[in-house]
Amino acid sequence: NGGWAHHQLDDGRRVRVRLPPGLRSGDTVRVGAAALKVVLHGAPDILVRGDDLWINAAVSPRMLAEGGRVAVETPLGRRILWLTKKAGERKLVRLVGQGLPARGPHRRGHLFLRLAPAKVGQADSAARTLLRRFAAAWAA
Repeated sequence: NGGWAHHQLDDGRRVRVRLPPGLRSGDTVRVGAAALKVVLHGAPDILVRGDDLWINAAVSPRMLAEGGRVAVETPLGRRILWLTKKAGERKLVRLVGQGLPARGPHRRGHLFLRLAPAKVGQADSAARTLLRRFAAAWAA
């Protein structure tokens, strides 16, 4: 997304650098006469491969088996997607054009979601809870 960063130059001066969106590891940013090389350090559950972002997402085991609508938090914000049964079996979803933005010689990347079954005890969706209540009331 870009933003501001602080860096200490070799001569001891601290500078504030405006970083444009879409920087990749190995790109250079100029600050006056100095050229700074970009190194990306991501969160533990986010991996950058070229122009693409890879994210781990926890999904209920039932959703992986049957498919359905899933809300996933991404660096670009919350995304709602339809998970097919086939994608649930492969445990991988690709969101075209949702990776790193295009910049210079780099193309726009894709966002890959690696799906993993959620831990037992995590809350179901509100719709699933209502369905369970309805089924219990109907059976009574």
